[in-house]
Amino acid sequence: RGAGLLVGLAVLAKGPVAFVFVLLPLLVWRGLFGPKSGARARGAWIEALAWALIPPLAWAVAVVLREPDLALDLFFRQHLGKAMDGTSHPSPFWYHLKVQPLMLFPWTFATVAALALAWREWRARRAGRPADEGLLFSASWFIAMLVFFSLITEKRELYFVPVFPAAALLTARWLVRAVA
Repeated sequence: RGAGLLVGLAVLAKGPVAFVFVLLPLLVWRGLFGPKSGARARGAWIEALAWALIPPLAWAVAVVLREPDLALDLFFRQHLGKAMDGTSHPSPFWYHLKVQPLMLFPWTFATVAALALAWREWRARRAGRPADEGLLFSASWFIAMLVFFSLITEKRELYFVPVFPAAALLTARWLVRAVA
C-alpha cells in the first residue's frame, strides 16, 4: 500500500513517467529473472497499482470538474504528445549514449566495467551457475531505462537523473569486487 501510494505521489509530481521509472525496471526484472507470480503476487501488484492510481485520479477528477476544457490538453497533449512528438527537446535515439558518459563522470569507466560484469553474471545465471542478483537487477534497471529514454523522441539530460541510483548500485557492486 505504502509503495503504491508513494508512486501515486510521484505521478503527481512528475506526471505519468513516474510509472515508467518504477514499473519498467520491475517488469523487466520479473520477466528476465523473477519467479513466475502466483495469485498472491498478482494480488499484491493489483493492490499497489490501485493505491498508485488514487492520488493522480483524485487530482484529475478535481481538475476536470473545475476546468472541463483542460482535460484533453492536459492529459494527452502535455504528457503523451510531448513525449512522443519531441516538440520541445527532440534528439536522435543515440543522444543518451553521447551525453550520459559525461553525466556519470568520474564513474563512467567503472559503470561500463560494471555492465560488462553484469553481462558475465547474466551468462553464468543462464548456464545455471550462481550469479549476483543485485548486480543483475541494477543492470537490468539501468539498461531498461536507457532503452526507454532512447526510444522516445523527447530528450533532456535531466530526464535520466532518476536512473542514477541504478548506475550507483551497479557501479558499487563492481567496485566491491574490484577492490576485494
